[in-house]
Amino acid sequence: MQEFYTALNFNERVLKSDLRIKFRGELDYLNAVIILMQSENPDNEKFKNSLEEVRRVITRLQKSLTANKNYGELNIFGLDEDAIHELTHNHERGYILFTAEMGKTAAEVNLLRTLIRQVEITACEAFINTDFDYAHVLNRLSSAVYNLIYEFLPAGYEKFFRFNRPE
Repeated sequence: MQEFYTALNFNERVLKSDLRIKFRGELDYLNAVIILMQSENPDNEKFKNSLEEVRRVITRLQKSLTANKNYGELNIFGLDEDAIHELTHNHERGYILFTAEMGKTAAEVNLLRTLIRQVEITACEAFINTDFDYAHVLNRLSSAVYNLIYEFLPAGYEKFFRFNRPE
């Protein structure tokens, strides 16, 4: 039955079905997807560099998880967490309507955003009764990646929706 167990944080053996192991696996998968996207876009330096910033966050999350420590403050694309939150909730620019017309690069960034959201949900499940900040970091990371989509939309893309929030 040993094949059903794996090491966690170097000193604990847990079932491979443990949500913390699932979380690790999803971080691994996310990292692999980023590397694949980078390798499939060798001539798009801006895209590759943006993905590398995301990959560094994922790698730091993996290290934090292994060390059993919090990630800490997220800074990415020159933005801190407050700036990311503010930009994401800028209702005046509108929210992107995702269509094939957004182009391959913007669609890939959106795919990455959705994968980050999935990993965030697993972090919520795995660390619900703890003080670990992994879900929070992933929430802000997905918001930062959402904002990145605007950078890769083709010129003239006008598929947005707007709504008025009650005051």
